[in-house]
Amino acid sequence: MAEFDIGIDLGTYKTAVCVNGEDIVLSEPSVVAINTKRQEIIAVGEKAYKMFGKSPEYIKVLPALENGVISDYYLAQVIITDVLKRVSQNFVVKPRVTICVPSTTTTVEIRALTDAAADSGARKVYLIHEPIAAALGADVDISKPKGRFIIDIGAGATDIAVLSLNGSVIARSFPVAGNHLDNELVKYVAKKHKLAIGPHTAKRLKETIGNVYNPTVDECMEIRGRSLKTGLPKKIIVNAKEILPSLNEIVDLIIAHIEEILNETPPELSGDILTEGIVMTGGGSLLGGLAELITKRSNIKVTIANNPQSCVALGTGRAFKYVENLGEGFLSSSILI
Repeated sequence: MAEFDIGIDLGTYKTAVCVNGEDIVLSEPSVVAINTKRQEIIAVGEKAYKMFGKSPEYIKVLPALENGVISDYYLAQVIITDVLKRVSQNFVVKPRVTICVPSTTTTVEIRALTDAAADSGARKVYLIHEPIAAALGADVDISKPKGRFIIDIGAGATDIAVLSLNGSVIARSFPVAGNHLDNELVKYVAKKHKLAIGPHTAKRLKETIGNVYNPTVDECMEIRGRSLKTGLPKKIIVNAKEILPSLNEIVDLIIAHIEEILNETPPELSGDILTEGIVMTGGGSLLGGLAELITKRSNIKVTIANNPQSCVALGTGRAFKYVENLGEGFLSSSILI
């Protein structure tokens, strides 16, 4: 009987599902809509996200994670249950499931996710730490006694790890990432231009003209929002150079954490990292000039993985190929009992 394997990347911004280590079949916001009058779930994922800011006051659209950490166990379980039912409904064989979690995930959180997957019909449940999943999704060979340095910058957290021999030598998760850059842009536009914009507009601004290495005034973008002076709709033009200071503080924090891990790396592995370089994954790795800036600060070449936004989900799905070999950072549910 053929195996049916599902990998779930439960992210701050989106939950992505990979089937049999090959295709991402679902990628939707990690939010749940609740009718507070009746205390019932009315929508999950994309359907819930579309209600954000457009529904009556008694309908709340809530995230399951904040800053890369599960903020509501129940909502996380709801999302896991929903995606498993949607993805596996056409299959007869019960799936094996791997769920990607941050390196700092607690035993309580792990148990909540494991129980949700088991209750939804999973035959076997595994947990994999985010940096290991990112490495597998980026096709980084971590099986050899050679140090590999992985940085995964998501929406809510940055995971950094030194990997070797199929396990984590050092692994940390820091609550500084893409959403924090967006928040700084929201604050900058409000203070400088007296214009209120939402996080989605800020995200587009960051992705379109954000550059932390060599920004210019020629890189411009029109944004729209509400004037803080008149309360009326208003549009303005901003350029890449003027928004640089609002990005620098968060980027400097990320680089400080990278330097911290580099300083803690055993000398033998440091030499490997100097040779092999640093691999970046996650949507945050696409910030303009970030790879170049880290290369300049660390004197280590930084490479952005192919399709970096999908690496963690793909790696989570591919983990089943390495079930017998992966070390610390990959756990079977049987170990958790």
